[in-house]
Amino acid sequence: MIRHYSIVASILLTLVLLPVVFASGSARERPQIIVANCGTGSTSLEANLTQVVPGSSGTVLFSCGSAGDAITVTSRGSVRPKFSIPAGYTSLGISSDPGCSSVFGLVSGSALRFGRGNHKAPITSYNYCASFSQAPAAGLQSFTIIWSATHTSNHPQGDTDENDSDGG
Repeated sequence: MIRHYSIVASILLTLVLLPVVFASGSARERPQIIVANCGTGSTSLEANLTQVVPGSSGTVLFSCGSAGDAITVTSRGSVRPKFSIPAGYTSLGISSDPGCSSVFGLVSGSALRFGRGNHKAPITSYNYCASFSQAPAAGLQSFTIIWSATHTSNHPQGDTDENDSDGG
């Protein structure tokens, strides 16, 4: 039986982290909520798979390889990922588990809150987990994630979100 494999080398998950600072009456800036450890500029994320069988299903883990996790969450707040996953991918999430068994699902344009308590993801480091099904014969294609973030405020309404529309 001959197996045909598609190269996953074209899988380059590019990160664009938009540093959105907390808007308040003071000029003091707060640190970024989320920091890319690789995948920006001249560095790229590494996929744990180098080949996929056309028509197969599975999960690709994107990390900085031997350098560690893809992103680090440094403080509480809300972040909004913006992305469009190409054909073959079925979902995208982040996980602090190297096997992608526990994933916080990402929905493009929807807020993900980091902090303590119910319905919040822990402040820690994460890798990306992209599930795929019916892998195309041409292989899994690359895509970009653009993050925008704001810090939790002391406003009665809770988190404040600012939109940053960078055409990255």
